[in-house]
Amino acid sequence: MQSPPQTVKATSAPTRKDRILATSVSSFATYGFRGVSIGDVAKACDVSKSTVLHHFESKAGLYKAVLETVNAALSDIALNDGATRASPRERVRDVIGRVVSWAKEQDDHACIIVNELIELRSREQAPPSWSLAPALLKLREEIVCGQKAGVVHEEDPYAILEVIFAAAIYRSINGAYRRLSFPGDAPSEPAMETAVVSLLERAVLR
Repeated sequence: MQSPPQTVKATSAPTRKDRILATSVSSFATYGFRGVSIGDVAKACDVSKSTVLHHFESKAGLYKAVLETVNAALSDIALNDGATRASPRERVRDVIGRVVSWAKEQDDHACIIVNELIELRSREQAPPSWSLAPALLKLREEIVCGQKAGVVHEEDPYAILEVIFAAAIYRSINGAYRRLSFPGDAPSEPAMETAVVSLLERAVLR
């Protein structure tokens, strides 16, 4: 008896709003908030400025959506379902590995965080909250759980997160400069990732 044909689930194509947001992520990563205009985004997407504003209302609204995209990606790091069944030590190791992998695979996101932190210093008035805070708080919880279990050093959890993110983001955005600084002798990307993860685990875990 012939088996019935399998139904292939259709994947919805990206909408115009999705394409505008994806382009904006790349633009803000490269030029920062001040270096990007609605006109720049519209030109890159081959649409009118009114089309961009129809979906996002303003440059600030578009940038907020970009930061929310970064926040969602970071939240995924903290919501690894498989890790919840692991020991506290393995959960923290998983966080370290996932942050390092995120910075490599989502290097635009890493650049956006760097640009955002730099620009925050020069703004006349700091925002009342930061869009990336929810994801960072979830990751902090993993560090605190590890400390309660006695497998993470008793340092400030935020300081530990800063060390992890600083190493991961610097490794991600420093590739070109590493090759220029050490021509012919620069380690491969896989070797660097393995080394950074190993060093972070030794710095964070007891």
